[in-house]
Amino acid sequence: MVSPKARRRAVSACIALCATVATLYMLAAMMGSSGDSVSHARKLHSYVTALKASALAGPQDAYATATATRPPILNSAPVYPFTSSGSASPIPGSKSASADLSRGVVLMGNGKSVRMALMAVHVLRATGCTLPVEYAYLRNELKQSHLDLLAANNITARDYWTPEIESYKWSKNSLRLGAPKVDAILSSPFQQLLFLDPDVMPLRDPTYLFETNQFRKTGALFWPDFKSTPKTSEIWKITSQPYEFEFEFESGQIVLDKSRNDVLLALKVARYFCRESAYFFKIIWGDKDAFRWGFKVAGVDYFLNKEQVVSVGVAVDWFRQTGNVTLIPSKSFDTETVNGPLDKHVTSSSGVLPRGGVYCGQNMLQMDFNDQLGPQTAPFQAKPLFMHANGIKKYYIDNIPPFQIAQMYQVPVGKTLTDLQVGSYDWLGWVRGQHHCGRLSAVAGVETVYIDFSKAYPGLNERYIEARRRFQ
Repeated sequence: MVSPKARRRAVSACIALCATVATLYMLAAMMGSSGDSVSHARKLHSYVTALKASALAGPQDAYATATATRPPILNSAPVYPFTSSGSASPIPGSKSASADLSRGVVLMGNGKSVRMALMAVHVLRATGCTLPVEYAYLRNELKQSHLDLLAANNITARDYWTPEIESYKWSKNSLRLGAPKVDAILSSPFQQLLFLDPDVMPLRDPTYLFETNQFRKTGALFWPDFKSTPKTSEIWKITSQPYEFEFEFESGQIVLDKSRNDVLLALKVARYFCRESAYFFKIIWGDKDAFRWGFKVAGVDYFLNKEQVVSVGVAVDWFRQTGNVTLIPSKSFDTETVNGPLDKHVTSSSGVLPRGGVYCGQNMLQMDFNDQLGPQTAPFQAKPLFMHANGIKKYYIDNIPPFQIAQMYQVPVGKTLTDLQVGSYDWLGWVRGQHHCGRLSAVAGVETVYIDFSKAYPGLNERYIEARRRFQ
């Protein structure tokens, strides 16, 4: 019979052996990961070097020149066949469409996203925007019924499939994370374009963005996500980029000028990250990070709006799991010493959650930006521009206003979250009957405030509900 002492020794020996084996596996994985990092860093460097060298050879397409000289592993850009019926068409009576249709709006997706795209374009037209719109898709993603729906709503369907895209053999996860998005943009006939995810709701006519100083200066306008890339991320080392605090891109809305060689170069580097998504999408988050690192690695300037993205959703409790929990009015926020993108509504519409109430953020409100170059002559008050309703795309409850409560950080006047190097987001998942919930992370020294968004911006919920019913 085994004594208790011997049994304890055997258990300890087993634990020690398991720990040793686990450590060896971890070391092996780290060594393999390190080897992969070095290999991919070298390939990335070679790719970018070839692109830049070909760009210096002349104003022609960098890919066309690099094709004959670069190593076999660096595939050239495809020649995109426009297999749809033609270039995107402007709406009847459009005043902004030019003969060459060099400016327009691009959406992309599969058959499941078509009705959401119809809704987005319906809301876009309601703002007065007359830019032509196209819907980019890959072969076999749309049925004839989808094509008919798009045509009936004056949206041009464009198949951007190529044999090279087929050769990438993207996984379902890569497709889910937007690997084809850069190809959809590069292949568009529009030189200047506004890209919109189908679940983005423009709140004002965005056409003016093409005339802003920042667009003329950089040719690339991006909006922020809730989080920044941590210093410990492997991507800094792979790309040989010095660490800096900067919010990641939120790629639901992007404005680009592809007629500029520098922007085109950056997009092609972004495309490389997507093409090699089997590796890179393990350390960066899909297309949104591919755009950011594409511009960084290419050394191309871009504009990232420093106005914080605002979380918008509902407040729920055990009795009202679809929202409609009312904030308790509060006067504890002093707009003379703090500011935020919705600060004009802080004193009139802000409040605190009642006991038992929980906030569920499901949407991202993107603001416009201060376009004044040089010294500021007057205070700037940011206004809502895009509502990215990504959290309710799948989990929408009819007749329940989805934009009830807004949550934002309040920062010292004249400062931004980037200046303070703070800001993040907590993923909550399911909360008392609501799905896809999150909230701003608590930050020492920076308060968050809740605003009655329905009161601050009346009519927005009604517009969304009407459009959703019309096309769903």
